[in-house]
Amino acid sequence: MNKTYDEQRRDRLADIVADYLSDDNIAAEKFCSELTQEVREWANYHKDQFDKANKILEQIDSNKIEWCHPESGISKNKEREYNLREAEYYNKRARLDAISKADNKDWVDFWEGKSADNEFDAMLSQYGYEYTPNLPNRY
Repeated sequence: MNKTYDEQRRDRLADIVADYLSDDNIAAEKFCSELTQEVREWANYHKDQFDKANKILEQIDSNKIEWCHPESGISKNKEREYNLREAEYYNKRARLDAISKADNKDWVDFWEGKSADNEFDAMLSQYGYEYTPNLPNRY
């Protein structure tokens, strides 16, 4: 029987899974942690090879290979550019939100609780703390 490489690989995986599942001394967590560790080691190995290739290209004064995110395919430089533009947008938005007609003294008074609302004070003196202002119909 002549199996394809895909079938052979699948059979090897089945053997490994069967080995872990049939061993009563191995917990499910150990199987999962060892599988995760193996995948991470492969990823780190290939990242190390990628970094090494870039160092070699730097030494021979050639163009670097640009790293791309495996899921999105976006290069690190494009991602950095996007993040900088997004940060710039939020900084501008924050500055716009902070614009106010109040001066520093007004803000200090507000945060220290010294700013008095004339209408509130008038209603407080007339009705006490039980006063509830008229709310618009939409509420």
